[in-house]
Amino acid sequence: MLDLGRKNVLIIHKSPNMKDITDLIEYGVNVIVLGREMADNDNLLGIKVDPHNHAELISTVDKLKKSISIDAVIPIWEATVIESAIVSDYLKLKGNSKDAVIKARNKFLLASCLDSNNISTAKSYLIRCIEEAEAVLDSELSYPCIMKLPYSANSQSVVLINNHSELVRAFYQTIKMHRSTDNPYIMSFKSDKDYKNAVLLQEFIEGVELNIDLAYSNNHFELLGVFEKAPMKGPYFAEYRSTYPINLSQEQLTECIGIAEAAVKSLGASIGCAHVEVKYGKRGPTIIELSLRPGGAYTMHAIELISGIKVISVLTRLLLDGTLYINDNYCKSACLYGGIVLEKSGVISQISNIDIFKNIPQIVDYNILFKNGDNVQALPEGSKIHLAHYIMSGNDIHELLERDAEIRSAIKYTIQ
Repeated sequence: MLDLGRKNVLIIHKSPNMKDITDLIEYGVNVIVLGREMADNDNLLGIKVDPHNHAELISTVDKLKKSISIDAVIPIWEATVIESAIVSDYLKLKGNSKDAVIKARNKFLLASCLDSNNISTAKSYLIRCIEEAEAVLDSELSYPCIMKLPYSANSQSVVLINNHSELVRAFYQTIKMHRSTDNPYIMSFKSDKDYKNAVLLQEFIEGVELNIDLAYSNNHFELLGVFEKAPMKGPYFAEYRSTYPINLSQEQLTECIGIAEAAVKSLGASIGCAHVEVKYGKRGPTIIELSLRPGGAYTMHAIELISGIKVISVLTRLLLDGTLYINDNYCKSACLYGGIVLEKSGVISQISNIDIFKNIPQIVDYNILFKNGDNVQALPEGSKIHLAHYIMSGNDIHELLERDAEIRSAIKYTIQ
């Protein structure tokens, strides 16, 4: 049963991380998850609903608010940040506007917004036929370049293109992804005629890539965490390792944080958390991606290990009463989180040495995402692209990198 003396918060998600749920319950709120049925416990209610059917979603919210008050909507999943904004606006609760969230989710709108505000980002062109792509490459861009869906997420559809034959192959491959009926990251845009049959062609930016997590309210920003991504060479860009500390100077880091804050402001985002991907190269910091929610996978856990900051609690307090309070309590000097990337699609027939996680003392947590017999889909079409996730902490990043190499050399899998 829900504790009626507590505040009630909604999370719109089909499979939320249970650590986030537990942290929220420990923070002292009731959690209602809209998106799937979940076993009730003292403070958790799960309601099955298609979050991308907006009429069904609002109807469910209407029924729910007849029995309990709803005090905040907490956006933590990229696939439902738009729906979170819709519901918070419908209930007149604190949160970002639907317009701001759509500009962050739609990578063409994001690039246009950043460019109009003189914020460095990759040159981006909306393409609807191969002839348009050829024309852009004749006059505006050069190889190598990037192609992806306008509402790409989790590296899905992102491909590096080096020549004309790769351009043609990538274009038709990416256009085909619009027809997916089970991809959660495109469902919010199924009725968007302007972008339904288009791809995004972008300048390829080289440099050191950072994940920067921020909390903000009315143009006041607090830094939550910064991690450096391991280099990804293409043709696809599955993230496989992020580390702290990073390999930039304090001056360079300050530049990166500054451009991340400017990017969030340019969208008209008013309150919440942001996960910003920035590359630092020859022309300084450049915005690559921006999401109006906390970093996914183990990002929030990593921030907590390094600084003691519980991001989900910071975000919840912010959306409940408008208070932006960071209790930065230094814990660890080094952290690494990563994943074992699925390199091909098919059925997993064998996984070896997956128990290695139990034998590495620096491992804080891990999650095996697939098992023998599971059908998996790799990039560029796939959205669940890792066999396992894991996170380590310690006092020496070089030691963690050595353990990471051990894990990657030990774990083997066969896909047929």
